[in-house]
This record gives sequence, structure tokens and C-alpha cells, in this order.
Amino acid sequence: MNYIGLFFVLLIVSCSENSNQQSKKSFSAVVTTNDTIPVVRIQVRKSPVASYIIPINNPLLHQYFGVKVYETPLTFQFLLKMQYEGLMETDTLKIPNFGTWPIVQVNEGPQKMSCVIGFLDKQKHFKEYKMLSAGDNKLKLLVLRRYGVGTYRNIK
Repeated sequence: MNYIGLFFVLLIVSCSENSNQQSKKSFSAVVTTNDTIPVVRIQVRKSPVASYIIPINNPLLHQYFGVKVYETPLTFQFLLKMQYEGLMETDTLKIPNFGTWPIVQVNEGPQKMSCVIGFLDKQKHFKEYKMLSAGDNKLKLLVLRRYGVGTYRNIK
């Protein structure tokens, strides 16, 4: 019975010492964020912001290969509408927040039926992100590179 009483006394003493130590410490944190660009768009364009379309076979049959990139209500997220012959697919494109307004660009790919989807960085250099290709009645969307923005904290 004495051991149980001793245990409770030690528990109370140790808890009160930890709470006193925590109140004595003061933390100073500096957090840097890219909050200059709003996360939500005020106006969403209905027309594509970027596209790459090439006709295949007979253009009168409305058979095309390509992609159209549309804005969404989220500033750093875009909608991809891809087409190959009769196939229509959609996907999303998420651009990292580098502190500038996102500019999406679509360039010609290495093969005949391919294109590279990417964005421009702060220095206006094209950063390839995904590649769309087609063949054998299939659309293939590959992630070429991954990008991200880190948040750092300095605690003094």
C-alpha cells in the first residue's frame, strides 16, 4: 500500500514540474509563406489557357490528338481535357506556388503523337511536368518530374 501512495505522490510532483517548465520556455517562430497569390480565383476563364491539338486521319471526322488546359476555381490547379480519336479523358494538373501567378504551357513532344505539359517558373523557364502520348487506341499520361514547395521554420 505504501508503494501505491508513493507512486501517486511522484506522479503529482512530476506533472506539476513539467507544467512549470513548459510555462517558462518561450518559443519564437518565423514562418515564411507564399501568400501573395490568392488560393481561390475570383474569375475562372471558360476558354482554355493552353492547348496542343493536331488533326489525325480526316479532320472532317473531328478526330484529333491533343490536350486543352482549363482553369479551375483553385488558382494552382488546372483541368486537363485530353482527346485521341474518339477517346475523351480528363485529369488534374497541380502547379506549385512559387510566389508568381501560374502560367501553363503545352509543347510538342518527342514523338509524333505526344506533347509535354508544364509551367513557367519565376525566371520564365519552362518546367516539364507531364507527357501525354497516344497509340494503339490508348491515351497515356506520364509524370515526368515532381515539384513541390517547402515551408521552413526557424525557432530561436
